[in-house]
Amino acid sequence: MVRGVRRGCVRLKGAMIGIDDEDNLTFTVTVDGKTFHFQARTRADRELWIRALEDTIQKQLYGYRVNQIQVNNDAVVPTLESFDKKLGEADAYLQLLIEQTKNLEVKMNSMCEEDKAHCECIISETNKLMDQVKHSIVMLQIAKNTAFPVNGSYRTTSVSTDYDFPSLEGDSGSIEYGAECEERPRRDSQPMDN
Repeated sequence: MVRGVRRGCVRLKGAMIGIDDEDNLTFTVTVDGKTFHFQARTRADRELWIRALEDTIQKQLYGYRVNQIQVNNDAVVPTLESFDKKLGEADAYLQLLIEQTKNLEVKMNSMCEEDKAHCECIISETNKLMDQVKHSIVMLQIAKNTAFPVNGSYRTTSVSTDYDFPSLEGDSGSIEYGAECEERPRRDSQPMDN
């Protein structure tokens, strides 16, 4: 290869930038045990390239630019009690929304047809919102109970879906039993299990 010719590309994920103190124009990028040498036109260009490459590497690793993060050391660390309090507040707001929807349904009976149609639309959308909020609250409670189990134990092994779960009394059959996922290392020579 001829010196100074543009060629190929360099993967930046996990790369290290090297700066030579003796030469103001050159820098290196080392990745996967290979070192790539670069030369800028001016010292200022070299600094621009280095900063841009470092920012790109940080974005690849962490999803953000390191020099743009503002750390608030005075921030309060969330606790389980504050989480429970916020979860209770969300549930209280949900109850208020349910009551207001019921009140609107009662008032809707005395409205004219045009206003009734608008209210039905509002109630329909509100019911969708309430379902989403209920689902979110339940999912947050499940996440909390998973992270902080009540009995102090949490199964980390995979649960087989081949197990025949006993039928619950009054079970309509629409319940789907879930299983925890366990990540296994992939081997390129073996087909993936579905």
